[in-house]
Amino acid sequence: EADFVIHSACRDIRNSMICPVEDSLVNVTGMVNLLSTCRKFNKPILYISSVSVYSEASHYAISKLCGEYYAKFYRQWIPTYIVRLSNVFGKGDGASVIGRWYEQDKITLIDPDHTRDFTFIGDVVEGIKRVIRAKPLDTIDIGTGVETSLGELAKWFSRRTGKPIEMMPKREIDNVEQRSVYEIEKMVKLIEFKPKPNLYEELDKCIDDYLWDPQKEY
Repeated sequence: EADFVIHSACRDIRNSMICPVEDSLVNVTGMVNLLSTCRKFNKPILYISSVSVYSEASHYAISKLCGEYYAKFYRQWIPTYIVRLSNVFGKGDGASVIGRWYEQDKITLIDPDHTRDFTFIGDVVEGIKRVIRAKPLDTIDIGTGVETSLGELAKWFSRRTGKPIEMMPKREIDNVEQRSVYEIEKMVKLIEFKPKPNLYEELDKCIDDYLWDPQKEY
């Protein structure tokens, strides 16, 4: 029997641009169904949202924000908590920009001036554990607060893997924010946690261990 529900299931950003109805069914209707079930069995729930909600530049961002509103609405019946994740990378990653670069035979880049706040999966897990213990009513952004240039990251990745960089034209499914870095003061204050900005160190380990190989057993 579950004591606590962590809801991290969703459709990704690019899929949301191609199949917006499916995105809504999974990210919104799915969230309401789960909240209703938690209410029925009186279980607390932690909703995994995304920093994408700040830009609302995709169906995904809007549906995730809608999930946040529903989580807050259900607080009249059950405890609900919300965290927003920022560009998670690490073991088994095949969905992020870094994961796709590893799986592809080339490094595709739309705009080298775009930036992201990359967060290692181990830090995300620790942050979520601390939210469950602290139970803050404020929404917590889990990130490093460090802005990384995709252009500089692509160059590093190219040198490290020997893969060429290929510039690509922007498509509708690439309608994402240009700059991405977030304040972490609330995270530090409310859950007493500050992830280390260790992108290149952890990424180096991932490449050495082939952690993005979808056929590898961990």
